[in-house]
Amino acid sequence: VWQNTDTNKSLIFSKDEVWDGKTGRIEGLIRDWTKWQDKPDKYPFEIFRRLIERMAPPEMGVLKVGDPTRIPFDSREMPTILHSYGEVPIIHESAGIRRILTLAYLIVWVWNEHKIVSEQFSKKMEKQIVILVDEIEAHLHPKWQRTILPALLDTSKILGSEIEIQLIVASHSPLVLASSESFFKSDIDKL
Repeated sequence: VWQNTDTNKSLIFSKDEVWDGKTGRIEGLIRDWTKWQDKPDKYPFEIFRRLIERMAPPEMGVLKVGDPTRIPFDSREMPTILHSYGEVPIIHESAGIRRILTLAYLIVWVWNEHKIVSEQFSKKMEKQIVILVDEIEAHLHPKWQRTILPALLDTSKILGSEIEIQLIVASHSPLVLASSESFFKSDIDKL
């Protein structure tokens, strides 16, 4: 869901629309990824790439972006992730990695759209972003559950140091909760 505060309208996308697009609303992760990767200035691809690397599962090391490739029976250029065992098209990645790619894409897509709309209407860009995630632990290995919240909080460092991030996260995992111990401040954070 993306809330446009100027028009007070929300955009709500299905999982398939986020990955494959919705005409006139969102290009989708697959098309945007390859389009951003091919841009000479690499914006917003470099932010997206850095966010993916930061959100990588600890047991897999850094998720490195590969070159787009074609796969059988699909006419699109398909983004890939480099692993120690080879290059994997993103549609063949595990559910956990696909979930993190989706989350990283939506964060960058919303921020980029906000930047574009702000420029079009000569408005000052907001400095705050709210990220709402339900069941953040879904499909994530327990080690990954311990690192996902700190990684999301580092999003502000990747998007821009002046940006404030507010996370609203629902979870059944005690590991996700435990991961917040090192940065939880009882005077401003809530449980």
